[in-house]
Amino acid sequence: MLLDKDTIHRRKLVKIPKPEVYVIYNGKDRFADRKTLRLSDAFMTAPFGSQQGGSLELEVPIINVNQGCNEDLIQRSQNLTAYVVFVSKVRELDSTGISLADSIIMEFHD
Repeated sequence: MLLDKDTIHRRKLVKIPKPEVYVIYNGKDRFADRKTLRLSDAFMTAPFGSQQGGSLELEVPIINVNQGCNEDLIQRSQNLTAYVVFVSKVRELDSTGISLADSIIMEFHD
C-alpha cells in the first residue's frame, strides 16, 4: 500500500516511513514511567564477531499508563484516557473482593 508495484523492483534505495513500536504497560507491579527495552538484551549469545548486541537491534519504549503515570501523554488520547479510567475502576472493584469478571461486567454496565 505504501509503494506502487514498480517501486519494489528498483535498484536504488527506496525510502519508506519510519516504523514506530511502543509497548503500553499497565501491570500492577511498580514500573518506571518510561523505559526502553532492546531486542539484543534477549539474545542468548552475540552473533559471530560481535562484541555487542549484534547486527539486528530494536529499541522499544515502554510507557506506563497506570493512573498517576504519564498523565500528559494519556490525556492526549480520549481512548487511552478511557482505558486508564476503566482499568483503575475494575482494579478498585476487584480489591473489594468482587471477582475480576464481575468487576469488568459491573464497569461495562455503568
